[in-house]
Amino acid sequence: MKTSRHDAALVEGIYDAAIEPVLWPEVLTRLADDLGCDGLHLLTFNLCGNQPTFGAVGRIDPAAEAEYARDYLYVDFRVPRLLNQPSMQAFLDSGITTEHERNTSPFHNEFLVKYDCRALLCANFALEPNYKGFIAAGRGSKRREFDEPTRTRLGLYLRTLCLLSDIAGSGSRH
Repeated sequence: MKTSRHDAALVEGIYDAAIEPVLWPEVLTRLADDLGCDGLHLLTFNLCGNQPTFGAVGRIDPAAEAEYARDYLYVDFRVPRLLNQPSMQAFLDSGITTEHERNTSPFHNEFLVKYDCRALLCANFALEPNYKGFIAAGRGSKRREFDEPTRTRLGLYLRTLCLLSDIAGSGSRH
């Protein structure tokens, strides 16, 4: 059973990674453990042109992140949908795509199959006025779907990210 001390340590890790981005892979790996997923992918975007500004993974082969960035990111029809979902609410990838899209999408039929990712739990979060991020948690074919408590926990950690962004933003305006 996880304790509030465990949660506090993870929140502290998120805070440390926000200050020192090289820590994100370690923090995302710890968050993957907490959420019971096989890996996490974090991306941030400048909304002026939907340009990615930062990416990090936890418990995902960095080669998979590079492959996604090279072959899928700029043609991923889901990105605008991911960014337009209500902030800090976790949702399944299947909730923003149709069955036809999943059946014909190279991302779903090549990339996710190659890396054994059956279920994707996603959420986005606002950073500064022109920046937004999203996180995708994946589970392989031998694991069960994401349940409501897992979605709630992801939302709580995203609130931490947003709070840190608000603190950093208010400090930079003074």
